[in-house]
Amino acid sequence: MAYSTDITGEHFGRLVALRVCGKSGRENIWSCACSCGKVAKVRLSNLRNGNTVSCGCRRREILDSIIFEVE
Repeated sequence: MAYSTDITGEHFGRLVALRVCGKSGRENIWSCACSCGKVAKVRLSNLRNGNTVSCGCRRREILDSIIFEVE
């Protein structure tokens, strides 16, 4: 029996789940809109456990702030 979770419209950090766009094994891959305007494809488990909270823009912001503090 296939179990499907509909998380359309739910927020995960900076991401909002839009639609299922594929599968990786038995797990759904979700297309998510980021608050910066980009779209990211993310595994459902990574959204649920908090491993992915942006398209990568948050990581770039953190790295930029670290680089500027060192200089």
